[in-house]
This record gives sequence, C-alpha cells and structure tokens, in this order.
Amino acid sequence: MVGKNGTSFQRIYVTSKLLLLLVVASTHLMPALFAYSVLPKL
Repeated sequence: MVGKNGTSFQRIYVTSKLLLLLVVASTHLMPALFAYSVLPKL
C-alpha cells in the first residue's frame, strides 16, 4: 500500500515537473525560434 502510494505520488510529481519544464521551454523557445526564422532574412 505504501509502495503503491509512493509510486503514484512520484509519477504525479514527475508529470507535473515535466509539464512545468515544457511550459518554461516553450516560453523560452518561442522568441528563439522567432529570432532564428527572422534574423537570416534581415
């Protein structure tokens, strides 16, 4: 019981961490992709 609860909590923790990482990566990558696609044309 304790092991099952621990694994489920760890899974939720890892999933939330991955979602947070995805949000941070997207907010940081969007300007970078925009600059990468625009700067060569200037």
